Amino acid sequence: MTTDINENIRCELLAAYGTLRDDDDSDLPWTRDFIKNIESAVTGKVLGFQLFFNPSFKYGLGIFTGDSNDAMVVRLLSWPSKEQFHQKIRLADDLEGNDYERKLVEVLIEGGSKSAYIYAAKPALLNESWEKIPSGDWLQRNIKYETVPL
Repeated sequence: MTTDINENIRCELLAAYGTLRDDDDSDLPWTRDFIKNIESAVTGKVLGFQLFFNPSFKYGLGIFTGDSNDAMVVRLLSWPSKEQFHQKIRLADDLEGNDYERKLVEVLIEGGSKSAYIYAAKPALLNESWEKIPSGDWLQRNIKYETVPL
């Protein structure tokens, strides 16, 4: 994964949807260090993504679909300085590895939208062991949805 940040784009926000969220409840070891020193976190929504979960791995896959009917809940994270943000992006690049692509997206928040980076998982990672989270919200990954026969 590329760790360069396009200096022509003024973006110092990260849209986190899974274990990098500040309110993540998975107890994975990297979350606490990653969210250390965040300045703010706001809930938002990103269109054109579906969120998947595999209990065996304890993390999610945010897959870009491009379909505006698909949506994923994110936490829009910021840090006090540009240097801290760049440090966190480099750390996220290392955590996500080559299985993800960092993309620039618009995040819908109360009162408007903001540009942020997000880590989109490569669709080739999906197989039958991954379950779609219908709400698109990582914190609702363990809710079992009942299907109603027609």
